[in-house]
Amino acid sequence: MFFNHIYGAYKAGLQVGIYMFTQAIDVKEAKEEAAYALNMVKKASVLIDFPIAIDTEAVYYTKNGKRVGGRANGLSKAKRTEAIKAFCEEINRQGYDPMIYGSTSWLNNKLDMSKLPYDVWVAQYSSKCDYKGKYLLWQYTSEGSVNGVKGKVDMNYYYKERK
Repeated sequence: MFFNHIYGAYKAGLQVGIYMFTQAIDVKEAKEEAAYALNMVKKASVLIDFPIAIDTEAVYYTKNGKRVGGRANGLSKAKRTEAIKAFCEEINRQGYDPMIYGSTSWLNNKLDMSKLPYDVWVAQYSSKCDYKGKYLLWQYTSEGSVNGVKGKVDMNYYYKERK
């Protein structure tokens, strides 16, 4: 779906970035995920106007009728921070702007943001954002609508003028 979405965004005249959901458990895997994201951009042969974001949050799924947590859910704050930093460093090294996506609670409690000097995209579905750190994007609802898109979509405020 990556190619359908990115080409559709360009066809609609939008500037684009990409978003990668991580389950990396260490620096090596985080670098592999960054390489994968960069390879997808290369394969698509498109200009990336916005950051390449890494989404770090808990994930759960059902296996044999039981709720199971994702492999990265139990990482320590230090290990998770190391992995996110490695991803962002690799994205930056390749000439792209990295960004960290997470909920207010996740950013405050699951990452050491003092070691992550990158743009932040906060998810907090509310009338105001309570995240005290610096952020570039605020995702304020998952109940939005956009012409041409079926179903509900996430809506965001972006706090920087783009080219």
